[in-house]
Amino acid sequence: MIRRFVKLGLLVALLGVGDVTARAFIEAKVDARAQAEAPPGSNVDTSIGGFPFVPRLLLSSSISDVDVHLENVNATVITFATVDIDLKGVELDRAKMLAPKARITKIDHGTVQAVLTQEALSDALHVPVTIADGVVSVAVLSQTIPVTPGVDANGSLTLQADGLSRTFTLKIPKTDYVPCIGEVTVLAGRIRFSCEIQEVPPALLDAAQIDR
Repeated sequence: MIRRFVKLGLLVALLGVGDVTARAFIEAKVDARAQAEAPPGSNVDTSIGGFPFVPRLLLSSSISDVDVHLENVNATVITFATVDIDLKGVELDRAKMLAPKARITKIDHGTVQAVLTQEALSDALHVPVTIADGVVSVAVLSQTIPVTPGVDANGSLTLQADGLSRTFTLKIPKTDYVPCIGEVTVLAGRIRFSCEIQEVPPALLDAAQIDR
């Protein structure tokens, strides 16, 4: 009985080592390709979740979740401080795995979160913007005016103040990493856009091509 438990323990340990090695290998490959797809100056970090990793990958060609974190993502008219992509129920192309390669073909669902700082907004809107204590304000004619942020039907950020006829509007570009612009949340010194996705962001379709 003791010998059986020892063997079982060794098997679990070996599977754990295999999981760590395989996970690190794929994370490194996705990182390299994602970095190549990202705008110059961006930093990328990928993490893959789920245990056991290798058995699930071999049996169903799937991964429980893939998280990609990017910093300093230049979207031409504005730079996102961070972009976080969280993919759940990730399926890989089994034929590509046998190559040996890997390519994300499908996800159950996912979320994209993109963050803009008050400095980036100030530069893009050409008006001083401050974000503190859950309040967004703009400086107009030496006055600091609280505004309510929102997203219109065209995917533009709107800053509207009560009693102020002017609405500050900034078209938030959709990119291969940020394919949608949804709910806006006010944070300390920044705002965050978040949206739900059902398909893999275009950049990660290429970034997930893994070759040995």
